[in-house]
Amino acid sequence: MLVTLLRVWPRYYDLKVIHATDFGQQASTVRPLAEASGALGAINAGFFYPDLRPMGLVIARGKPRSPLKKRSHPLFEGVFLMKDGKPYIGRPDDVDLKGTQEALQSGPLLVMGGQLAPGIDSTSQARHARSAIGIDRNRNILLVASSGGGDGFTLAELARFLLPAGHDSWGCEEALNLDGGSSTQLYLQGKGGTIDVRGLSQIPVALGIFRRPDPEISR
Repeated sequence: MLVTLLRVWPRYYDLKVIHATDFGQQASTVRPLAEASGALGAINAGFFYPDLRPMGLVIARGKPRSPLKKRSHPLFEGVFLMKDGKPYIGRPDDVDLKGTQEALQSGPLLVMGGQLAPGIDSTSQARHARSAIGIDRNRNILLVASSGGGDGFTLAELARFLLPAGHDSWGCEEALNLDGGSSTQLYLQGKGGTIDVRGLSQIPVALGIFRRPDPEISR
């Protein structure tokens, strides 16, 4: 199994929702969405309906693009959001959406408070390609994409993989499962080369990595 991890420092980079309809498409893959939006990279976001409408909350640049799902279901269990330049992951009822610039709803929650999220061991034992987003102890963002097939993660295994394992661990204090399987994809164009984990499905929404203005220059 191949696992690709990207750590994103919010001081220097921002995560923003990329919506395919903003570029004249119902859906696309993450690489062309990143390139069209000017993002350095992107990961697939939450789940979506067969007609390509996102399932659950999507907020982009402070504007709601899809409503919050309040009914109890693992696919809607968590919310990732960016607010005042800081990342948060929590349950829909526990996060304050006022002032939120970017948000998406997905699930299930994998890690909460540095521990396995309640109920994760009772989730499906199926093995698939997986995507996830997490926040480490220093409030940096971790993007994760893993390969599938017979050696892919179950959801519980993915959660355990993301648990903190020591002071210098890249493990997460909070982590949220994103749409996986054929939707799993992660792209980054960096100085050291290109990361391109390709999916088999087009997706309507991605999370893009955008460079912030240099804090030293903008003072």
